[in-house]
Amino acid sequence: MNNPKISVVVPVYNTENYLRECLDCFLKQAYKNIEVILVDDGSTDNSGSILDEYANKEDYFRVIHQSNQGVSAARNAALEIATGDYIGFVDSDDSFMPGMFEEFISIADKTDADIIQSIGFLCNNKPQIHNSSIYEFNNDEARDEFFTIGKIRPSLWLGIIKRELISDVRFPSHIHHWEDYAFIAVMVSRANKVVVTSNCYYLYRIREGSATQVPLNDKQISCLHIYDYLAENGVYKTQQERDDVRSMFICGVFKPYVLVSPVKKYKQLIRKNIRQYIGSIYRSRSIDFKRKIMMTLFLISEKLTISLSKRYHAYVLRHNSI
Repeated sequence: MNNPKISVVVPVYNTENYLRECLDCFLKQAYKNIEVILVDDGSTDNSGSILDEYANKEDYFRVIHQSNQGVSAARNAALEIATGDYIGFVDSDDSFMPGMFEEFISIADKTDADIIQSIGFLCNNKPQIHNSSIYEFNNDEARDEFFTIGKIRPSLWLGIIKRELISDVRFPSHIHHWEDYAFIAVMVSRANKVVVTSNCYYLYRIREGSATQVPLNDKQISCLHIYDYLAENGVYKTQQERDDVRSMFICGVFKPYVLVSPVKKYKQLIRKNIRQYIGSIYRSRSIDFKRKIMMTLFLISEKLTISLSKRYHAYVLRHNSI
């Protein structure tokens, strides 16, 4: 495919302090066969006017203004009008380095991969560009890498996906946390080939008040629906994949409960899921053994589990292994 077009989806909600930095990254890209679909999801700050300003600068910026409906609805609105051969995603408070799209397209040209992805990202630090290694995976290999959170990551903004692979798949409106995992899982299950570069281009910004920094809430709890969403989309091939997904999201609500703040109304729901699916938890490849022990201990003593979990989490952070 010569000079394929990339549609990049950017949902925007009240990010005026970071938005120009994000949009300037597109201006610095040498690869110009792109359209950047900017979805103003009912912003109440100056984000909407900033988007219109950039759309007047470059024709490849396309702006949608809509009432606030959430990030999934914003991404879905963009997918409805995307015309690119590949689809990419960027968050409006993040940034990325020049050369990202060029390498993705170069890999696509050489491999005809359905999904091209960077192996990782950096948080509040400068991405790393070097002579990269390339990893190619067929469908079975890609599934293993994804469900074990290996080289293929559940982050939308790390790569591009063939539009024909996406087809009529849309983001689930009832899932408000880790919805990108749900979407990518469907894509990986459909892909004949996934290619990953070891270069890191993407700079993920951790902001105070982000979903990973606040007490457990109803939006985060909604990730427990991902298991059923994947089943409805025919994703699972093996019981192991089912165990990996179910246990990952039980752990996904367990961790903020014990590490951030124990919101008591969720205690019984978490205990019920751990007790009911303890077999899946222990068979899981996506949760380390110590976390499995902590989840089991939670059934016996909440207080002790919270204390030990915080100590373990602090230890892991000190050793840069989380």
